Order: sequence, then structure tokens, then C-alpha cells
Amino acid sequence: RKGVPQADSMKVAREFLRRAGEEVQILQERGAGTWGFLHLAFQEFFVVAGLHAAERFDVEASQHLFEDRWQEVLRLGVGYLVLVQKRPRKAREFVERVLARGKNTSRPWVSDILRKQIPLGVLLAAEAGEALPGELQVRIAQLTHEWWSTMPESVRDRPTRAHETVFLLTKSPKYFYDAEAVRQDGVFPAGTRAAKGSGTREGNRRPA
Repeated sequence: RKGVPQADSMKVAREFLRRAGEEVQILQERGAGTWGFLHLAFQEFFVVAGLHAAERFDVEASQHLFEDRWQEVLRLGVGYLVLVQKRPRKAREFVERVLARGKNTSRPWVSDILRKQIPLGVLLAAEAGEALPGELQVRIAQLTHEWWSTMPESVRDRPTRAHETVFLLTKSPKYFYDAEAVRQDGVFPAGTRAAKGSGTREGNRRPA
């Protein structure tokens, strides 16, 4: 602070770090002269608060959408918009941009094939709560159902769980399973991603 001698400032800083580490146990010395938060929740909260204070949450968050280390920051950021800053419109716009994430990423397969923006949008919608309009909540629910029901599952010794869980009870871990005996043609609503990739003229049926 201006007007405070450097020696006094350093003494106060060291005392703060000592008390924060030993008494309050918020900070921990991670190396020579290097301190960090003992629990990531504190770090993530201050990252969110700092980004929002600098009006840079949208910019920084958009660059780290599909990074696991940023997931809590993204969720906290949306909740911060709604509960602290009282900006539900900004929260809605951010969630919509996440859902519309196309090929604007260095790894297009993450959004084009795995479509990870959908489960991420679900988590962000949960943080936003009623701040999101009803039509957007319905749209997220529909996208989630489509995403979940079309996830591939490479199993050959039991029915896949594409639509519902089927319990197959066996006496041993290894067994004979006759998949052909229960195979049926798959039926897909016209206009869906599954129907478009069916390779049939009807566009709504393909072998299971």
C-alpha cells in the first residue's frame, strides 16, 4: 500500500500467509515461495469472481468449454451470473452459445461426434435454474434424450442400453449369447440423426 515501508508490507504478507496456512488452513505452501489454495473450491470461486469483475468470463470460458479442470468454473460462473450479479439474460445467452457450439474448436470431433456440449449444457442449466425460459429448458431436455438414446455401445453378449436397461442374469461371467435370435429392425423417426444415417430410402428403418 502507498506510504507503507516495504519491510512492513513484507512482514504483514508473511504473517497473513502463516495464519492462512496454519490457523485458517485455506492456503498451503506448495514450494519455495509458492502458495496455493488447500481446496480447489476456493480457487475456482475466486477465478469466477475475478473473471466476472473484469467482464471476461464469456471470453475465457468459451476457450475452455471442454476441459475437465474448467467444468466447476463454468458451473460456478453461470450460477454467479444468476444469483450474485442478477443477470439471468447473460446466463441464458451463455447456455445457448454452449449448446450451439459447432466447429469453432481445435478438436471438432468433441462437439460434432461426441456432442459434449449437450451434457455440459445440462449442468449449466441446472445452475441457472428458473432463470432459463421454459422453451429453452424443454429444448435441453429434448437434446439430452436424443444424445443419450443414440450413444453407441459396443457389446455383443447382451442387448444394448440404447433406450432402457435390460438385466441379463447369468451363472458365469462367460456365456453364449445368440444375438441373431433377438435381433430386430431399428425404427427411427424421420428427420433424426439416426434416420439420416440409415442408408435406406425410407429414412426411418435400418437393421438393428
